Amino acid sequence: MRRILLVVAASLLLSACGSVSVASHELPANHGWVLSCSKQRLSEPSFFILDCATSSLLMADTTWTSWGARTATGVGRLGVVPCTPVCKVASMDFYPHTDVTLSDPITVDGDARIFHHVTLSYTFEGKHYTLSRSLS
Repeated sequence: MRRILLVVAASLLLSACGSVSVASHELPANHGWVLSCSKQRLSEPSFFILDCATSSLLMADTTWTSWGARTATGVGRLGVVPCTPVCKVASMDFYPHTDVTLSDPITVDGDARIFHHVTLSYTFEGKHYTLSRSLS
């Protein structure tokens, strides 16, 4: 139980400290954003959770190669929590060298373009996988 609490605490600390947020006045109005689980606008975050309901899917150590109004692409470590039959945070699996693409921005508050879709590509045991889903 203590190990699970430590992993959860570390994940929360990383989500608070590991994300990069840039005020909207520093970037063009049509700049793309991704939302944190607390609905904070993030630009080029090194760490962000992709499934806020269960925290079972996240990107860590992300380096962005491009970030624009319509798409953002980068590489990082995909973290996946096995959720069968229930999510077990202590057993998160990481897949290094995961390609991440954010796309399909929607307009929020009249000007903010929030990325609404993510595509992840990674290799596990020599086999290539692609995961594509909406961001909530």
